[in-house]
Amino acid sequence: MNNNQIVDVLKESGPLLSNELIKKLVTIHGINEATARTRIKRAAASRVISVSPAKFKNNSRLYFLKDQPLKNKVIEIMTPIDSPESHIFNALSVEHGFLFWDEFCKLTACSLLEIPGKKTVEQVVENLSELNVITVVNADDVNNRYVKFSSDFLNSHFSANDLELRRRSLHINRSLLEELINWLERISIVGWNTGKISNHGDLVVFNGYPFDARGFSYILGLYRTDKKDTLYNPSMEKAGSPVLVDCIVHRATKIFDIVAFIKRIENVNGPINLLKNPNFKTIPIFFVTYIDSDAHELAKRKGIIIIPIKEVFDNNFIKVLEKIMKLPTENITLGSLEEILEIMQISPQEEKEPTVEKMGVSEGIFNNLKGIVFNFVIAYIFAELGYGQQKIGTIYKGVLEDPEVKEPCECDLTSATRRSDTKIICEVKVRSQNQLIKLGENMDENDSVKRFFERTHRIIQNTIDKNQLFYIPIFITSSEFEGTAIEYMDRRLGKEMKAKIERLGNTFPRKLYYGKQDLIELSNYLESGQEIRRILNEYF
Repeated sequence: MNNNQIVDVLKESGPLLSNELIKKLVTIHGINEATARTRIKRAAASRVISVSPAKFKNNSRLYFLKDQPLKNKVIEIMTPIDSPESHIFNALSVEHGFLFWDEFCKLTACSLLEIPGKKTVEQVVENLSELNVITVVNADDVNNRYVKFSSDFLNSHFSANDLELRRRSLHINRSLLEELINWLERISIVGWNTGKISNHGDLVVFNGYPFDARGFSYILGLYRTDKKDTLYNPSMEKAGSPVLVDCIVHRATKIFDIVAFIKRIENVNGPINLLKNPNFKTIPIFFVTYIDSDAHELAKRKGIIIIPIKEVFDNNFIKVLEKIMKLPTENITLGSLEEILEIMQISPQEEKEPTVEKMGVSEGIFNNLKGIVFNFVIAYIFAELGYGQQKIGTIYKGVLEDPEVKEPCECDLTSATRRSDTKIICEVKVRSQNQLIKLGENMDENDSVKRFFERTHRIIQNTIDKNQLFYIPIFITSSEFEGTAIEYMDRRLGKEMKAKIERLGNTFPRKLYYGKQDLIELSNYLESGQEIRRILNEYF
């Protein structure tokens, strides 16, 4: 009889949150709240009614009858931002119905590790999956794993091109974050060489929670030391306070981004014993291009440091970034690329800060963006030569069984060929004409020929049997190569590699490296060769 009362209420008004169901039972049947709770628990335990795994506001759960549609009720209760599930629901609603895995993990504000009493990212996946709200697509593919609304819940319309544009935007976001962390180090907010950014699809994890970057601050009053620390003889043995960073430069920052960031900051602070660590502080920094007013107001109230990237670079930088984000993945035009490059040709007095020399590389405020645009120029050349499906900044997961290639890596440009069993992968580097690409001592030397051929190519090829899919590695630069690097790459062009290249039946590639002069000669085979030569000579 008691179960029938609950079933009747749910038939009439369900699905209902626990507090709503209790209120109706009290009103309709004249029982007290304690009795109503007991009867609901018994009905759920005997499976007369169903209960959601997810908890919502005030720890309430959703009760419903089998086969009762949940969509309208879920939309109603997900709208306020009050749970990890609602962060995801709101983000999916705004972001075209899908989120890549890194985006998803951050927005849950949950732990990537098992922490007693804390909800994990996987639990959020289970909760939303059981509510039939989401589906995880390509779960085992680090390149393409994303979360979307389930088709039964909401049939979102997005294309493969939409996915590629988002993936590319996240790649650009990460590239710029590297420069932003270097800037924090230069102004001493972050200690020199303590910065770490998310890389190759792996978020930075601090106390179990994901962030885009982290560092440690040694600002006076924020570091701890057991040594004597005087005015003229400060201790060299300091424990820094963590600087935790998120960055969204490819779109406007929304309220759910700030809420999720705040909750992660609060969660990592939770386990810290402030009696034992009285000086422990965290410095929360969020880099933005644009931020909604309600998100900005919340960030100010909670003490989040919001840094617009125009304060680090300048307005010209924002214009260039916006135009790059809008470039199509396919059918790139030389006109759109040249328009971007023209904006980037700023005079010295227009620069926000002087060019600095770092590790032998001349870096200005457009350094990383210029490299990204050069990738598009090379992708355009590939398309003109008959190649298709160019992908910029693709992540490849290493083979865990092989310690030398277990780490993931990022490939500047991946191109399909006319053959389904062959692809081309490229390392694409912008360098001034007097900065030759080096061979490198070993595969750990950044930006070297050996690193690309012995690490990147090896990792990518080991993701699949080369009899199924063979990757041809090409190193392309806007400058030229050292003699020893050329000799090395000529030796790597063995019989097998040469045979694979010849099977393509194309004028390109003919070797494993192309410098600026090679690209100019290659342009003679292209209808737009004159324009390409002018762009290469004027801008690179």
